[in-house]
Amino acid sequence: HDLLPEADVSLDIPAALADRPLSMTARRHLLLVYKEALHNVQKHAHASHVRIAVARTGDTVTFEIAADGVGMNAGTASRGPLRAL
Repeated sequence: HDLLPEADVSLDIPAALADRPLSMTARRHLLLVYKEALHNVQKHAHASHVRIAVARTGDTVTFEIAADGVGMNAGTASRGPLRAL
């Protein structure tokens, strides 16, 4: 991947995500979240394997990012849904 060339990056997007198209604004926000996640992995985690899973339930889109590098304690991780616009 161009944003994180030294790591094996996998992106899991289910086909069902395309059932309801997202607005251009929502697509832009999702792209920015994706780029920021990879940037943070590169800057802080120094991971060699990164997995990003995207899911959608109704108007909520979630990202799950897992990396094998150093980083924050799982107990301090934050979560928050993105609302599709």
